[in-house]
Amino acid sequence: GRLDMGMVESSCGNPHLRYTLFLRDEWVLVAPAAGRWALLDVIMPADLISLPLVVGREELEILVGQLVEYGVEKSQLKVAMLLDGIEGIKRYIKQADCVALVSRQAVSDEINSGVLKVIDIEGIAMNRNIVFVRRHGEVAELSKDFIDYMREWYKASI
Repeated sequence: GRLDMGMVESSCGNPHLRYTLFLRDEWVLVAPAAGRWALLDVIMPADLISLPLVVGREELEILVGQLVEYGVEKSQLKVAMLLDGIEGIKRYIKQADCVALVSRQAVSDEINSGVLKVIDIEGIAMNRNIVFVRRHGEVAELSKDFIDYMREWYKASI
């Protein structure tokens, strides 16, 4: 009861909490636009075992879950670097000859400016929702104002 609201990935389904969608996001495979992997536009899921991969722990588990149906196991992936935190992944991938699995929202500026290029993985979509979470009942005016502000900010940023 000490917090008015928060932002989380997806909703956990707690019936005591109210979830409101903020934005839809997806995990994408990116490569430095000046690197050799940027020549790829689309790869098959099995091709991932031949690419040096920079990834966070959470993203790795999401990817592994998607690859099961294609017969690709975690032990087959060439994880070049396991980093937690998008800023570290972004700094590393810009300097390395690797690919990274990241949030599209987190690297949208780099994609739009041509620093990073998205490589599609045929048949795999890794989507997620970012939601506001708060208790049921009356909502503090400041929380409402913050949600409105974030929605306007997001619209202006895309």
